[in-house]
Amino acid sequence: MAWQPGIVKRNSGRLMEDDMRALRKFAAMVFALLLTAMPAARGQDYKPPAANVPSDEAMKQIAAKSSRLGQMLAALRKQGVADNVLADAEVYLRGARAIVRHNEFFHKDSTAWTLDGLDRGMLRARFLASGETPWLLASGQTVARGYRSRIDGSVQPFAVTYPHDYGKDPKKRWRVDVELHGRDTSLTEVKFLNSHNGDRAVPKDQDFVKLSIFGRGNNAYRWAGEPVQRLASSAFAAWCKTRCRRSSCSKKSCLPHRPLMPNGSRSGY
Repeated sequence: MAWQPGIVKRNSGRLMEDDMRALRKFAAMVFALLLTAMPAARGQDYKPPAANVPSDEAMKQIAAKSSRLGQMLAALRKQGVADNVLADAEVYLRGARAIVRHNEFFHKDSTAWTLDGLDRGMLRARFLASGETPWLLASGQTVARGYRSRIDGSVQPFAVTYPHDYGKDPKKRWRVDVELHGRDTSLTEVKFLNSHNGDRAVPKDQDFVKLSIFGRGNNAYRWAGEPVQRLASSAFAAWCKTRCRRSSCSKKSCLPHRPLMPNGSRSGY
């Protein structure tokens, strides 16, 4: 059949009109979906919950224990106790002061957690006064710790969960998983320390060390948050070297082996 330009032209126009109608229909569907999603997006509330204000008596107890722990830490500092272990006691004082200063008693048990944390801080201070650090030789449990930030000099919490066999074989190298928590609008230092106080049993089959990062609350782990990860990991690595000096293991066998970093909702990875 001979080529007929008029027919082709009419068919091409019809095809273009069909395409435009389909495109307009698709755009309308997308717009409708966006309108549907907007209320859900507006419904996301990142504000912290209302505070459960402690009683006057509880506030007096927190103030008294905070003052006592502060005095104990000052005495230990004068005695020349190493700052890397002093931070393990001071982290509880920082948590108590922060929750009071910002009125962050978001959980009904926040007051009890604060008082318990101060008791734990004073217990560690008493151990330090006698030259002991039993929490550094733990295995089969989670240990809350603290490190001195090189960014602003503050003490920041982190936690280490040790397998039951950790330290039994001085030549074994352990995998280290760095845990990045997700968004939690009620997260505070006190809540983090309480959730890693060692009360929960470690699974018998756990064959890795878990390093849990506080991350200064709900701060993203990319860019500004990256130094927080490095500082906590460095504090753990420094402890590994200290432990090796006290035992027969080599520094190489005790240091973290192939750290893994699972994705979190705020990791950005």
